[in-house]
Parts: sequence; C-alpha cells; structure tokens
Amino acid sequence: MIFCIKQRLRKSSLIKTIMLLRQKVFLICGRNLGLRASEFRHLSFEDIMKKEIVTIKNSKAGNHRTIPITESVKKVVTELHSFLTKNNIFFSDFIFQKGNGKFISTRTLQRWIKQLANNANIPAEVVYTHALRHAFATNFIEQNGEQLIHLGNVMGHRSVETTRRYTKPSHSHMKAMMEKSSFKNAA
Repeated sequence: MIFCIKQRLRKSSLIKTIMLLRQKVFLICGRNLGLRASEFRHLSFEDIMKKEIVTIKNSKAGNHRTIPITESVKKVVTELHSFLTKNNIFFSDFIFQKGNGKFISTRTLQRWIKQLANNANIPAEVVYTHALRHAFATNFIEQNGEQLIHLGNVMGHRSVETTRRYTKPSHSHMKAMMEKSSFKNAA
C-alpha cells in the first residue's frame, strides 16, 4: 500500500516537473524564436539539439522558413531532454507532442501563459501567447537596429509592413534614443 502511494506521488511529481519544463521551453522558445502559437508543434529535440535550426513548414503565410537556434533555447531543450531520458520517460522527438501522439493545443499554450502571468502577479488579461512574438520582434530591432527584412524572414512575413507592426520600441529604448539625439548644452 505504501509502495503504491510512493509510486503515485513520484509519478505525479514527474508529470508536474515535465509540465513545468515544457512551459519553460515554451516561454524561452516563444521569446527567442518569434514563433506563432501554431508553430510550436514543429519543434523537435533533434532539430534544436543537433541541427541547431528549426524548419517551419506551411506557416500562416504558406511558406517554409528556417530559424537558427539560440544557445538559451538549446540549453532549456537539452534540460528537458535530459530529464526525460534520466527518468526513463518515453517521449516523441517533438517537444510539444503528448504521450497519446497528439500535439499540445494552442489553447493549452494560452492557458500556460495565463497561469505563468498569474504566478508572476501580472494581470492575465494583458498577457497572451502572441505577446511573446511581439516581444521577440521588439527586442530583435532594439538589439540589431532596423533590420526589418531579416526580422521578417525569421518571423515568416511576406511584407515588411507586416513586420513593422510587430515592432514597438520600449520606453527605455525610446528614452535612450532621445538622449542620444538630443542637443547637449555646453553650459
């Protein structure tokens, strides 16, 4: 009896840890790759850990694109892979595929981001899955300058105008630009 309870607790703990690690992968990948919610299903352990590139097939724009993998994405995916392997948990090559073969739904991803926002005391109504994509685009521009064509390629946009809508400089970045371009009074 006690053995059964310990087994159930261990299984429950493993499931919770897997969910938390997948949520972490979701946040890091969303923030660092600029994926649409429907594109997470394309993420595989092999692509990220060995090829260091993800191919998105038949994206919203109907095209294929490849996205280079950042070190932070590779690190968190490797962490999940190591945990699954260490605990002898069967898993698909696709990171967001469940044990029954179905992919985690976009609704589940939306629920995750709301829960994570709630845990961070951020009003859930202002956080949504697509916000990660906007944050990625804004950060890309702030770090790399006005590279809208390159950003558009990563995000899978056909038009630079579509890409431009995603980029809104942060207040601190705007202030820094204003300071940099302001007239210095030599009083």
